[in-house]
Amino acid sequence: MQRLDALVPTRRALGSGRAETFEIIARNHSEHDQDAELVLELPEGITADPPELLLEAVPAGGTASAEVRIENTDPDLPTANRAPNGGVYPLTATTTADGITATLTQGLHLVPRLVAARSDGVEVDGQRGDTEYPGDPIDIGTLWEGEEVTPEDASGSTWVTYDDENLFVFVQVTDDTLGALLPEEDNKQRFRTDSIEIMIDPRGASDDTSSTFILGALPGTAAEDGIGGPVAGRDHDNRQGPIDEVAPGVRIAASISDPYEGYVIETRIPFAELPDGVDPTNIGFNVVVYDSDTDDQTGQSRIGWSTFPGIQADPYRWGVLELPDLPAGEEAPVQPRIPDSAARSVESPASILQAAADGTGLGGALALPSGSLRLDQARQDGELISVRLRSQEAGTLRVYLWDGMTILGELEAGEITAGTQQLEVPLDEGAADGARLRVVASLEGESGTSAAAAAL
Repeated sequence: MQRLDALVPTRRALGSGRAETFEIIARNHSEHDQDAELVLELPEGITADPPELLLEAVPAGGTASAEVRIENTDPDLPTANRAPNGGVYPLTATTTADGITATLTQGLHLVPRLVAARSDGVEVDGQRGDTEYPGDPIDIGTLWEGEEVTPEDASGSTWVTYDDENLFVFVQVTDDTLGALLPEEDNKQRFRTDSIEIMIDPRGASDDTSSTFILGALPGTAAEDGIGGPVAGRDHDNRQGPIDEVAPGVRIAASISDPYEGYVIETRIPFAELPDGVDPTNIGFNVVVYDSDTDDQTGQSRIGWSTFPGIQADPYRWGVLELPDLPAGEEAPVQPRIPDSAARSVESPASILQAAADGTGLGGALALPSGSLRLDQARQDGELISVRLRSQEAGTLRVYLWDGMTILGELEAGEITAGTQQLEVPLDEGAADGARLRVVASLEGESGTSAAAAAL
C-alpha cells in the first residue's frame, strides 16, 4: 500500500501572490539507512526555497522530512480552474538515493486572493453606496460546473468590506432568465434555482466544511402578490438550518431588477456567528452562484470565484481573504452539529423504490436475503389502498404511497413479525396527472434491511 500510495498525487493550495512553508516527506523503501538528494522543479512564476535538499540517514522503512518555502512570485498567473490542466500547477520532485532516481509529479492549486479594505459604515439595504465598499470587486463569473454560460446568461461581481465586528458582502449577479421562485418555507436545496452561497473558513485551516460557515440565499421567493423577499440559511457546514435559528445576527437584503436582468444580495455576517475565531491573515473565502433558466426547479450552471470540481467540500481550495488591521480572534472551535435524522433511506420512498429494483441495502446497511419482504395484490378502494405484505423477517416496517414526487399516504412505522398480513393505507391526496401510484415498503431488522414495491 505504501508503494501504491505514491501513485496518488498530492494536491496542495497556495494563495495568489503568497508564500507558504510546506513539509516535504521522503520515505525509504529499502532495508538500510540512506542519504537522499531531492530536487524540486516548478513552473515559471512559482519558486521553491531551497530548490534542492539533502536528507541524511533516512531510516530503513522510515521517513525523513524537511521544510521548503514555496512562493507565487507572479501574481498574474491564472488561479483556480482558469489555469491550465484543470487548475493544477505541476511540482516535480526528483529524489536520488544509492544511485537510484525516482521522480514524482505533485501539484499546486493556485487559489485567488482578496485583500479587503475597511468600511466607514454599511447599511444592509440591497444598495451599494458610493463609499460603503471601498476597493475593487472580485469576479465570480467563472464556470464551475454545468452548461457553458455567456456573461449575459450568468456572471457577477462581489464586493467585500468589514469593521471590527462584521464582514459585509455585496453580490451582484447578471442573469437573463429568472428561475423558479420557491415558497419561503422551502428554503433549502437552493441549487434548484437562482441563488448564491458565501463560504467562510474562519482560520483557513479546515479539512472539511464541518468547521466552516456557509450562507445560502435566495434573492426572492414565491408570493401571492408577485415576488416575495429573500430568505437565507446555512447548509453543509458547522450548523445547518434557517438563518434566524442558526445565525440570528446575520442580516440580508436583496433586490431583483424589473425588467429582469439579474439581482443583488447584500449581507452582514458577524464574526461572532462564525464557528471559530478569525485569523484575519488567512480566511478561507468563496462566493458561488447557481443559475437556473427553467421553472422546473433544476439548475443548469454553477459559477464562482475559486472554482474547481468539488469545491463545495474542499475549504483548502477556497480563495484567501485578508482583513488588514483586524485583531485576530481567539482560537475557539465550535463543535459541529450535523443533523442526520432527515437522511434515512428507510424513510425515503425514492430510495426504497430503487433498492426494491436492484436489491441493495438501504442507507449502507446490509441487504436481507432476496424475498425477505414482498408486496402484491395492491388495489384501490376509494380513499384506501389495500396491499398484501409477506415478510420472512421481523423488524420495523414503513409503508408509503408514492407517485414519483410526493408521499400521498403512509402508515406509522411499527414492529412486525415474520408472516403474511393485509394492509390498508389511507390515500390522503390524489396522484399527479399521468403519475403512477405505487406502494413502497422498507423493513429494518437487526441483520439488515429489505425493500419492496407494488404498482396499482
